[in-house]
Amino acid sequence: MKVFDYIILGAGLGGLAAAACLTKQGKKVAVFEKHYLPGGCCHTFDYGEYSFCADVHYISQCGAGEAIDQFLNYIERNISFNSLNSDCIDRIITPEVDFNIPLGWGHLRRRLLRDFPQEAQAINLYCDEIEDLRQQVYEFGQDVNWYNRKWHDWLKLPKYLHLFSRRNWTLQDLYDHIGLSPKLQAVLAGQSGDYALPPSEIALVTHACLVWGYSNGAYYPKYHFRHFVNTIVDSIITGGGIVKLSTPVEHIQVDEGKVTSIIADGKVYQATYVYISDLDPKLTLELMHDSQA
Repeated sequence: MKVFDYIILGAGLGGLAAAACLTKQGKKVAVFEKHYLPGGCCHTFDYGEYSFCADVHYISQCGAGEAIDQFLNYIERNISFNSLNSDCIDRIITPEVDFNIPLGWGHLRRRLLRDFPQEAQAINLYCDEIEDLRQQVYEFGQDVNWYNRKWHDWLKLPKYLHLFSRRNWTLQDLYDHIGLSPKLQAVLAGQSGDYALPPSEIALVTHACLVWGYSNGAYYPKYHFRHFVNTIVDSIITGGGIVKLSTPVEHIQVDEGKVTSIIADGKVYQATYVYISDLDPKLTLELMHDSQA
């Protein structure tokens, strides 16, 4: 049996980022990935003389002091990013509309009002709702430490009643509530390819955070996502950890309600502290059981 401080299942960006931060803290970390390349949606594959990112077309939060920048500074790695054309970070084309989404929430509002003046009221309601929800999500995260709650945190909750009232809303619920035309609904749902779901199945709060983040920054690694991912992997390996590719997790052993080990590539691995899964939740549950049951 091989023992590590932390064991992470899945080498997507979430799993790699967690592993890199733990490695920076002096922990011995093992990451297991069934694919032959790390990075999850951001992995890069070659086809002939060209390289392609598997799924992600750009990311946000790469500006100075923002989340990606803070992360890279923390693990002491430097990656250069290019910002996308501020006049068109996404282009939405439907049979009725050809619309360029600009950088900046205010710019998007003004362009929508310019191109769809007959829907000015609905557009302003949409933009106000997204802005309010994003702000409340941010403030709630700063205000209430869910991982270390105090009794007086309950006194802060009334200020988040609007966020609470929208907790079960879908994006379609918002469209219907403000009276957007089907034509404009198609434009505003154009970035929903990230979810691969129709508006009726997209959580409004998730959508608000995604489009707000994109509107404030759209970046692409200067040296492609392969360099971005490999830089994170290198920080783990040089820090004493391992990233095992083409190594699917076969079993997550559970004894008396607690994970005690995992089996990967026919070998048993144990974490001294915590097991972290970056796998699909359904797959994680399928793998997690008592082998004696």
